Amino acid sequence: MEDNSYAVEQYCIVIASPQYFSSKIKLLIDFGKESGTNYDQQTDNEALNTMTSLVDALNYMSKKGWQLASSYTYNDPTKGALQHYMMRKKVR
Repeated sequence: MEDNSYAVEQYCIVIASPQYFSSKIKLLIDFGKESGTNYDQQTDNEALNTMTSLVDALNYMSKKGWQLASSYTYNDPTKGALQHYMMRKKVR
């Protein structure tokens, strides 16, 4: 049995936005302001910038230990439909 007594959940949001006049999407990870920037976060954002498929991005995050917590779409009047995927993982 796993001891999670000292584990806390960390959250991030993967944001997918359409690229006008292109079949590609723009992907970004929001780790929040309090988390600070570390190497893994920069590496994750750089990796997502090379991906053109949302499924590839979600699979990448899953391999890094993140689980999908929820998802929603926000229709921005200037950017179009922004898909948000809230992810979580337990950290010690």
